[in-house]
Parts: sequence; structure tokens; C-alpha cells
Amino acid sequence: MSRALAKAVERHRKTSAEMIAVLKRDYPVGGLISWDRHGIHSGTVVLHSCGERIKVRNERSEKEFWIYLHSIVGVSQF
Repeated sequence: MSRALAKAVERHRKTSAEMIAVLKRDYPVGGLISWDRHGIHSGTVVLHSCGERIKVRNERSEKEFWIYLHSIVGVSQF
């Protein structure tokens, strides 16, 4: 592995760990959340993955599904 690639991999590992820590702090399991997935929805956090997804439960339909972190729009106010 080249030095440049090794440095990039290490930076990615560190920032991924930081992202997961912030996600767990700001959106804990059982916490309120809203997201944009074919419209704005609200619900609760069900489960964290060790990557860029989070499992949520829709407050209206009670359905659970995985969303990507870029879909989060904030803390739900329902």
C-alpha cells in the first residue's frame, strides 16, 4: 500500500469513528428524529449500524426501515 493511500485510510477510519460517536450522541436509540425519504417523516431511532445507516420507526405507520445519514433533517418535534 502506498504511503498516500495508507494516510487516507487512516484519516477515513478516524473520521468514521467520530461520525458514529456523534450520531450515537445526537440521535440515541429511542430518541426522536426526522428524515427526508420521499418526503419529510418523523419517528424514533431503533438501532445504529457501524456505518452510515440508522434504523428508524415511522411515527404514523409504525414501519421500521434503514435510512442513510444524509437523510436526517433533524430532531423530530412530534
